Amino acid sequence: VSTQSTWGEDGIVPDAILYNALISTCEKTRQIPKALELFQQMREDGIKPDAITHSALISTCEKTRQIPKALELYHQMRVEGIKPDAITYSVLIDLLFHNGRLKEAIALYRNAHQLKLFSYQHRSGQPHLIDLHSFSVGCACCAVWNKLHELSSRRARRSLILIVGRGRHSRGPAKLPNHLPAFLRTLQPPSHPARIPHAPLRVRFMHNRGRLLIKKHALLEWLG
Repeated sequence: VSTQSTWGEDGIVPDAILYNALISTCEKTRQIPKALELFQQMREDGIKPDAITHSALISTCEKTRQIPKALELYHQMRVEGIKPDAITYSVLIDLLFHNGRLKEAIALYRNAHQLKLFSYQHRSGQPHLIDLHSFSVGCACCAVWNKLHELSSRRARRSLILIVGRGRHSRGPAKLPNHLPAFLRTLQPPSHPARIPHAPLRVRFMHNRGRLLIKKHALLEWLG
């Protein structure tokens, strides 16, 4: 990362784009002290940070598991009137989810969902198809939790199909097919007393690992 002391000599005029690029570099190399130093210098130079700036900083915190600092940055941007975008929410939700803070992750997901930053509606418009192929692990788990809690207030009419995006024609390491079924089997039904054992939610893969099926009778059994 270039040092600010040479910018004048090199004829560089710093702006938000330059600072965001440098902070993003720090995020990729996990240099959180340097990223925060650049953030402070950006303010001192009279350049207003934006959602991209904060998302990069929060992502740096996510990689180094700096939860308090990430939450501080999130609340700071909201106080300053900077609207968190889908990337901001996604990174923060993943950070909370993977560090055992499920309630906070879900609360953030529901906020982003209400703002229409996340949508799991399949392009066909069919409500029983939940398209998660572009979601991170934390966001996908929170999205399904949200959907199941919506169903708890009314009778499930159909089986649910969860599209996880790792089917026959996908490449690269699979994440959702490994994490999502395990998460779903640990979920407590909304109306079930917390300390009383319950039957796990039964899920299975369909014709390939790109789709998970929760059958209607399994949903009704789990919901009670």
